Amino acid sequence: MLFFANLWTLWLCRNETSFRGKNYKNPKHKVSTSWSPAPLRYLKLNSGVAAKGKPGPTDIREVLRDHLGYIRSTFSMHIGMEESNYSEFEAIQEGISFILSSPWAATHCLEVECDSSNVINWIQDHNKVPWRMKIISNAIESCLRSHTGISFSHIPREANSVADGLAKAGVLRTSNFKAYFDICPGRTHQDSTALG
Repeated sequence: MLFFANLWTLWLCRNETSFRGKNYKNPKHKVSTSWSPAPLRYLKLNSGVAAKGKPGPTDIREVLRDHLGYIRSTFSMHIGMEESNYSEFEAIQEGISFILSSPWAATHCLEVECDSSNVINWIQDHNKVPWRMKIISNAIESCLRSHTGISFSHIPREANSVADGLAKAGVLRTSNFKAYFDICPGRTHQDSTALG
């Protein structure tokens, strides 16, 4: 049931963004920034973080899409009471670990997009990482050593609306979720697994 709830939330957020032009940050000021697909043989990971309060109950969501824009996988994880910078950094680390355990890790490169400039700066320079987040930074560096085809870029929040919308919709959910989607012409296969 959780799988269908996540899928329905994703569908609603996508429709509001695509057809109604809803901007989750500031509905009065529309920015003409949109998500762009990854190159061929790349997958693009977008993460979203939402918290109720500062700090507050926090949910991270990841969406992995291919060069055609198809969603290949998604996952949701409740990480407890945290503040936004820590949550964004952990979202990247969890997303990379999730992808490296996926069926596509051996055949695709990964482009990670994040709307937090702090996180991108910390990934590029380990010395700038606050001490409280060094464990996360070490885990990211370990993943980067094991898989060289990972790149990072900062994007405006408006281009990350699907992942941000999913995170906001699931911020009070306490169960974790992951799903891989096998997209082949003429065949549909879904594998969803509750994490706990």
